[in-house]
Amino acid sequence: MMETNMPPTDSNCNSIHVEPVPGHADRWLAHVGPVTLPLSAESADHKPRTRDVDLATWLEFGRSRDIRPLIKRMISEGKLRGVEVCDTVPQTVGGRPGREFWLTREQALLVATQSGTAKAWEVTEAMVQVFDAVLERRAVPAPAPTDHALSAAVAQALALVPQLVAQVTALRSEVSTLRGELATGVIGEEVAETEVLRPLRRVVALAAQGHKKPRGVRRHLENRLRAILGHVGRGSRWSMLPRRLLDVAQRQLTMWLDDAVHARANAERAAQIDMFAPRLNN
Repeated sequence: MMETNMPPTDSNCNSIHVEPVPGHADRWLAHVGPVTLPLSAESADHKPRTRDVDLATWLEFGRSRDIRPLIKRMISEGKLRGVEVCDTVPQTVGGRPGREFWLTREQALLVATQSGTAKAWEVTEAMVQVFDAVLERRAVPAPAPTDHALSAAVAQALALVPQLVAQVTALRSEVSTLRGELATGVIGEEVAETEVLRPLRRVVALAAQGHKKPRGVRRHLENRLRAILGHVGRGSRWSMLPRRLLDVAQRQLTMWLDDAVHARANAERAAQIDMFAPRLNN
């Protein structure tokens, strides 16, 4: 049996100690004051995990199974990943088996911050200590609730968790979109804007100066580029341009841009000569 930690100096603190389950090398019982929290590292990744209904008891849910709809919603929203799901034994003969969730430390912390129960913050502060006690094979004291500065800092940090989860979810969506574009072999919206449309607008701005119909110049150049690339007809949006044609498009736009710059410079020099010609003749 593992040695327990020394009792905390503050009488309001719950003592924490961890002991192994006899006959099971990867199971422990974490005792936090009056609450006993079973943990197991029998999963494939050997990470210590706690069962959903045990966490619900610690968080003081009205009914322990009320935590499962919250976990399912967080999984569907992408806020929880890699949760281990196990079938439960039916409680009645002929009954259907249920499903229970085993949560890692990170997953349990996320669920606790979203639970909204009165014990959420207290449990969140102590949960890290419980898991560390299992990982390090030693018990540690619970954080002192009288340290208001530390509690405020922890609360502020945990308040950022939902925002960070949302940012990670958005990033995963962007990565998924990029993978889809690479898999289909097209350049996508972002590359089309930076590598095709933006240079095309620069060419048009130079070539259409003094032109009565700049839209016509844009249409003419864009049609020429499509014809050169063979990118015409249905599905010919620039975002759907095959990646193998991107180099051709870039070279053609660069050539047009150089020609437009030279033409513009020649036009300005000609205008200056015309301006001074009457003076020279006089």
